[in-house]
Amino acid sequence: MSKKNSKQKPKKNKKLIILAVFFSIIIFYFVLSHSFHFASYFNVNNINQQIESVGVFGPLFFILLMALAIVISPIPSLPLDAAAGIVWGPWLATLYASIGALMGAVIAFSIARYLGKDIMNKYFRKQMTICYNCSERYLFWLVLVARLFPFFQFDIVSYGAGLTNMKLRNFALATYIGMLPMTYLFAKLGESFAIGNNFIIIISTLVIIIGFFLVPYLVEKHNFLWLKGKILLK
Repeated sequence: MSKKNSKQKPKKNKKLIILAVFFSIIIFYFVLSHSFHFASYFNVNNINQQIESVGVFGPLFFILLMALAIVISPIPSLPLDAAAGIVWGPWLATLYASIGALMGAVIAFSIARYLGKDIMNKYFRKQMTICYNCSERYLFWLVLVARLFPFFQFDIVSYGAGLTNMKLRNFALATYIGMLPMTYLFAKLGESFAIGNNFIIIISTLVIIIGFFLVPYLVEKHNFLWLKGKILLK
């Protein structure tokens, strides 16, 4: 066997393993979806009850749940931040949520990196577009800014970045730094609802509204931060 064939075989085996893991996660999701109604299961009250039911393993359970919510596209992650804020307060909630989200983002990035563009487009059933030809520095800031504003889907950015030449360590750093403000905000909002702090609720809601509605408008109409057309599904 030539050296070229011996190098290709381990690479092929690694790709098959990644493919098996990816589809195992998908199967796991569909099995759960037949057992639970996700629309009701992933709300703040139900998540709160689930976390409290596992006692001291609550943080680990939550981190794994958050990672799963990032890897499996239909599962919402924002209710998890709010629920964590109710259970642990904003600081610990931000720590646990950011660890879980980073784990999920790295898994999604790695899956896309090894499976490639064609399989990812079939998974999302749409054409995924991200700035494929951008420099490493630009991709770092693109991911960081995308994490700051919740209208960019967390999973789409993670899978999309995996299809570029961006280094994993730079992706992880940009993801972690960028997600912290909004993660804290949603955790604080959850705590504020629990204790009835109306002032914090109003301020947090205004910031979230700006993130969801004003920023997309500025991106579309004025190419805010040069983000127009950089990360999207079509």
